[in-house]
Amino acid sequence: MVKHCIAFGCQNRSSKAECKDLSWHSLPLSNKNLLAQWLVKLRRENTPVNKNSYVCSQHFEANCFIKPMGGQRIRLKPDSVPTKFIFTAVEKPKRKEPADRATLNTKKTKIEKSQQHSAPEPITIENTDFKSVSNGMETEHLESEGLFQIVDENWEHQLQLKNEEISCLLEKWQTKERELNKNYKSRRINLKKKEVPERSWNY
Repeated sequence: MVKHCIAFGCQNRSSKAECKDLSWHSLPLSNKNLLAQWLVKLRRENTPVNKNSYVCSQHFEANCFIKPMGGQRIRLKPDSVPTKFIFTAVEKPKRKEPADRATLNTKKTKIEKSQQHSAPEPITIENTDFKSVSNGMETEHLESEGLFQIVDENWEHQLQLKNEEISCLLEKWQTKERELNKNYKSRRINLKKKEVPERSWNY
């Protein structure tokens, strides 16, 4: 089965030749607290939480791994958490639509004529409104703080949803485990009854 990394912006797949030296590590589904730490570091809105979700070794520090002995595969230390991520989305530049050459030449001629007849106005310190500039910078600062607060609240909400989802999964697993144990005990009792020979009573 081809494994792919679920980290934000990561394009690594086990089928790629350049990824042959990477190791692939599944989510710690059995450890609720550790899983919550992984989800916080991954910072995805809809992280697929299942046994087929993997994070490649590029997102772990070197001290997170246990050195393999002989032919053993690379393993993580029990409390390792992925911390190496790049969350800056790189947008591809949009290609401009082709324009009519005659229209471009006309616009160029108009711009050249306007530049010849218009002279730039001198900039003086007296005409500069430093108070308005300062107020504008302060407004931008407050808006950025409000944006970060909204992002933090969004992450807290997403983390709460993931915790509830994990609790639900763990509860289902525990219920299934109890059913299996019950069936196992019932079968053992039946086997023991068959092994005991029937006693004959002589009067």
